[in-house]
Formats: sequence, structure tokens, C-alpha cells
Amino acid sequence: MDRAEVEEAACAAGADEPIRRLPHGFETLLAKWSTGGTEPSFGEWQCPALARAFLRQAPLILLDEPTCALDSWAEADWLDRFRSMAAGRTALIITHRFTTAMRADVIHVMAESQIAEWGSHTELLARGDLYARSWEVQTRGDVPARAPRLICRPVAAPRPSSFSARRPRSTVTSLLVSR
Repeated sequence: MDRAEVEEAACAAGADEPIRRLPHGFETLLAKWSTGGTEPSFGEWQCPALARAFLRQAPLILLDEPTCALDSWAEADWLDRFRSMAAGRTALIITHRFTTAMRADVIHVMAESQIAEWGSHTELLARGDLYARSWEVQTRGDVPARAPRLICRPVAAPRPSSFSARRPRSTVTSLLVSR
């Protein structure tokens, strides 16, 4: 890969401006422990990480909490860029953020290390189960004494027969995990 490809991926990921502000631009070593290196904040790592993911052109993109350190405006921008850049590929995003999960084509809700339910945001809300109850608690603003605790942890893949027939060829899937 050449410099032009790196800069194009950075631009598409929204990382070009933050990278240009670094002491040595694209040549800055991102490691504080190294002489002349700099350590970006956790949130500042998100866009270069996205650029790297797309520079590889992998058919499967797996991201764990990619927007957790972003404010809501940066998250919306990142998700728009991600959707565009993931076109034609399969992406799996592990998240506990409804604002990220709701934009997925398919959401798998995890409870007690199992897939408790799956579907689109609209389908899951209509069912009124765990996802819908968690959504209601979050959007209502008042937290009941025993609210579901949302966490993320690795899980085994579901049996292919349970969802592959409905899954589009290119999709963004999100895991919303609850205990």
C-alpha cells in the first residue's frame, strides 16, 4: 500500500484532520513510550482504527465497542462513515450502546451468554422483550430498582440455521449484551 491509499482511508474514516494536527502528521509514531511519539486519547484512536480496518479490505470487519469513547455527534458521524465504508462486506459490532446497535441491519441481544433475541431495531421494539424493555428504560430516563445490567463479553456464534436464511449478503450486525 502506498501513502495515497493510507491518506484516502484516513480521509474516508474522518481521521485525516486529527492526523494532520499531530506533531509529524502521518509520520507521527503513536506511542508515548517512544522518543518523539505521542499518545492520542482513547477517543482519538477510533478514527485511525477504522481507517486501518478499511485499508485491509477484509470481507469481515469485527469491532468491539468502536464508538464507546465518542460523544454523540462524533458517534453519528463515525456510524455514517462506517456504514458507507462497510458496503459489500459483513461487519460485526459488539456494543452496549443503543445508538450504535439500532443502526445495525440485525441486532443479536445476548443474555446469560446466549442469544436471547434477534432482529432489527423496529422488530425488537415490537416484540416487547429484553431489548424493548432496556430501550424503554434508557429513553424514559428513570431507572427502576432492578434495571438490566448491560455488559459485553465474547459469545459463541449462533447455529447457522437459526439466522442465515434471513441475513442479507452484506450486513452490519450488532451484539447488544445483557446479563
